[in-house]
Amino acid sequence: MKISSISPAPTTAIDLTPLDGSRGSGYRPLWELTPSEFAEFAITPLSKGGDPVWTLPVTTPGARWSDGSLNWSMELFNGTRLNDPENAKRQGWAKKLMALLLHAPSKGEPPAALSMPTFQRGFKWLISWMAERCIHTPGELSPEEYIEDLPRYIAAVNRDDEEISEAQVRRALHIIPFLWSERRLLHKWGVPSLTHDPFRDQGIHHYGKTIATKLNGWIPPLPDEVAIPLFNKVAWWLGQPADDVVRLLEYVEDSLAGMEVEVLTPMARSGVRKQKAGSGQRARNARASRFLAEFRFSSLDDNKPWHVALDEAFELGGTLPQAQVKILFDAVRDACAICVQGMSGIRISELLGIEAGIDALTGLPKGV
Repeated sequence: MKISSISPAPTTAIDLTPLDGSRGSGYRPLWELTPSEFAEFAITPLSKGGDPVWTLPVTTPGARWSDGSLNWSMELFNGTRLNDPENAKRQGWAKKLMALLLHAPSKGEPPAALSMPTFQRGFKWLISWMAERCIHTPGELSPEEYIEDLPRYIAAVNRDDEEISEAQVRRALHIIPFLWSERRLLHKWGVPSLTHDPFRDQGIHHYGKTIATKLNGWIPPLPDEVAIPLFNKVAWWLGQPADDVVRLLEYVEDSLAGMEVEVLTPMARSGVRKQKAGSGQRARNARASRFLAEFRFSSLDDNKPWHVALDEAFELGGTLPQAQVKILFDAVRDACAICVQGMSGIRISELLGIEAGIDALTGLPKGV
């Protein structure tokens, strides 16, 4: 992904240093930037204010960079896009609100990167309703009217008689609290906002419970008929099959590349000669092919190898030995993930955040 260059000078939203040539000269509050300056402003380390997509760096293991993005050309429920000319005012105040939350939030803490899609969905629900009512700015918005219309509005969006969930209600109401909390700086930036706190007496959680027709439910546990065979197979994979796959991977890594090796030859008195193993792709592939053709898997209780030889696998199923190694590695990896998550209940992002290896001091896996 291309990272935008930053020009001109403004890189902060709240430095009020006077423009007198002293240190910090040229810095102004975000809400005092001209439209052209805001378009060039570094709204995130990866995006400028004028970019169609704002992206925050994502550091959560397992997450994609797109999980930290907000697309300002989102399609609204009426079929138009937020960057269409008819939605210019709506996109304008939405960008200003998001910029304040990222650089000068009233609560002092900007949103996390992975919350950006939640903000996009919140803007989509609210602005789509505003477009339906020909409302352009937050100052024209009546939160009470919006909340009262939510059952009809969400049901119309669902279209297929689907029940209204609490999650849908929370998404539809997500932006409203920020229109109140950021009202002072929005007003300085020329955006009229709410005149009262719509959630002073009852919060979003209350309306989610009240409006939703579908109660939140827990994901049911795996029935024993599924869980027991699944974990038995996981345990099988993590036994001798895992040891064999590790042996395969150690060779595929090819520690001989570039090293001095002995080669059998009738041309020397000793019958061997020393040479440097090739480190190019052709040499590495040749060594891997010879090893995989000779590799034999371990025998289990029935005294038969648990997997056919890789050259036989190629003949039987048309899979190249190298591709079969990847399939076996994926199977062992998945068995490890199922085992750890099934025994501990951690999320996949937490699992991916575990550092590989053993701690030399404790003898335990790193991170434990």
